[in-house]
Amino acid sequence: MAMRVMEERVTLLERMAGDARDSGRTAVAELYEARLVDYRRYAETLRAAAITSLRWSGPSRSGP
Repeated sequence: MAMRVMEERVTLLERMAGDARDSGRTAVAELYEARLVDYRRYAETLRAAAITSLRWSGPSRSGP
């Protein structure tokens, strides 16, 4: 769920940065783009943690 929220924030900020840039508010667009870098990094961290968690909770390797 946290990863989905972060990805939605990225999508929203991408749109807001584009709108700001299109309307000539480059300083605002740059602020949004700087936040995007952080949010993308957070999303990647969450994704990696989820993958690691799935690997650890996978089938037991001990066998019969």
